[in-house]
Amino acid sequence: LVQQSDTVEWDDAQGTLKAWRRLQIGQLTVKVQPLAKPSEDELHQAMLNGIRDKGLSVLNWTAEAEQLRLRLLCAAKWLPEYDWPAVDDESLLATLETWLLPHMSGVHSLRGLKSLDIYQALRGLLDWGMQQRLDSELPAHYTVPT
Repeated sequence: LVQQSDTVEWDDAQGTLKAWRRLQIGQLTVKVQPLAKPSEDELHQAMLNGIRDKGLSVLNWTAEAEQLRLRLLCAAKWLPEYDWPAVDDESLLATLETWLLPHMSGVHSLRGLKSLDIYQALRGLLDWGMQQRLDSELPAHYTVPT
């Protein structure tokens, strides 16, 4: 009859996560108390849900990360014979567990999210061969003769 559930939620006001244990009878909440130590998996899942709600702009998109994303978008368009990862907003949000979660160890706040290296997370979508192909076909820099 009495159900207990643990939830981790994003607190916009403080830019951090809050964990709660709720006791409910049906839809009626009888008791809510803060959880002292939620698991890292619960925290990370709440953060990924928060990113999905707020959008990719909460991440640290450096010029280098944005350039890599643009190069991958161009590669998919100009070199369709290769299996490039989809890096449009919708695809990245749908696959956060694949490309971002492995880099989130120890991250529990918005400040922590902002410290993640998105460039390296995106590079992780490519195996070594695809990284080499991207760098050769669509280099980040090109030196022209003078």
